[in-house]
Amino acid sequence: MIQSKINEVIKRLGKVEKDGNNTFSRYKYISAEQINGLLRDILPEVGLNIKSEVTDSSETNFPSKDGKTVIRTVVMMLFTITDTDGGDKVEVRFGGADQDTGGKSYGQAVTEATKRFQLKNFFISDKDDPDKGTVEIDKRLPPKSEKLTVSDAFSLIGVDRFMLETRVKNVDNLTAIEKNDLDAVYRAIKSGENPNQYFVASGHR
Repeated sequence: MIQSKINEVIKRLGKVEKDGNNTFSRYKYISAEQINGLLRDILPEVGLNIKSEVTDSSETNFPSKDGKTVIRTVVMMLFTITDTDGGDKVEVRFGGADQDTGGKSYGQAVTEATKRFQLKNFFISDKDDPDKGTVEIDKRLPPKSEKLTVSDAFSLIGVDRFMLETRVKNVDNLTAIEKNDLDAVYRAIKSGENPNQYFVASGHR
């Protein structure tokens, strides 16, 4: 029963347009505010409730280039989806991380974890069929460029540093990705697979 209701939420959400714009890295994204607004209307209609709680958190301080103290916060959260009609429950755990110099890293990490849970659990995408999704190569790259750095690749895909570190093993040893493999990396990330095979390790090729 509860799974059929989750499927109904996925169906009602459909294609969600990217409404946010990262001016620094120059990419668009689906904002947490838009997701919350959509789910706030749909969940009560289908008879679902979601409760969230932080089960673990840690903070690390390090200096920034301009001498300020940067606080990086990592949180683990438990999300409980409840069928308000039958009482059935599903528990899902998700992590999130962020860093800030103004004391906002904890709240931002919670927002990150919540958004990742929503995106993955309800298959939220700006495409009609996420499995057929492709990534548009950033027009800032030189036309003859055949490789992308790891950070550029994940910036184009829209995956943050936390997801990068959890999805890619030995990330510091990886230097580049063939541009033609970007779509394959995107599909691997969307399906929860490890995309290491597409990256070039230091000292190779």
